[in-house]
Amino acid sequence: MAREILVVDDYVTGRDVTRLILEKAGYGVLTAEDGSVAIRQVEQHGAVLKLVLLDMLMPGLDGEQTFQVIRALQADLPCLFFSGFYEAEVFARMQGLGRLDFLAKPVNVDELIDKVARMLARHPRTGPTAPPRRLATAA
Repeated sequence: MAREILVVDDYVTGRDVTRLILEKAGYGVLTAEDGSVAIRQVEQHGAVLKLVLLDMLMPGLDGEQTFQVIRALQADLPCLFFSGFYEAEVFARMQGLGRLDFLAKPVNVDELIDKVARMLARHPRTGPTAPPRRLATAA
């Protein structure tokens, strides 16, 4: 079974680049352009999802609101928030809910792959997984 990751970002280029990075590292990826679509993806594919990458700042439902609904649907689904703006207060408030972490935009390829692998390794929902493929990056 693929290690499915849901990438939620209203910025199409960021969403597509993140998807491509994760796919090249060997992950299966679903995408959503906003919180409402993300919630539908979790409702439809929640059983196979292993991780959600969730932008904090989006129109409509923001990352925090989307996270609260996802958590109600799939309480054990890990979430990695990412944003160009570190929203320390919001993240600190949600950190007590467990199974989440933060990654700053713009995303560094190696940091993204490493953080995803660490999150998948430390959460029981994901089970044992092979390490991700390292991507060759330009020096």
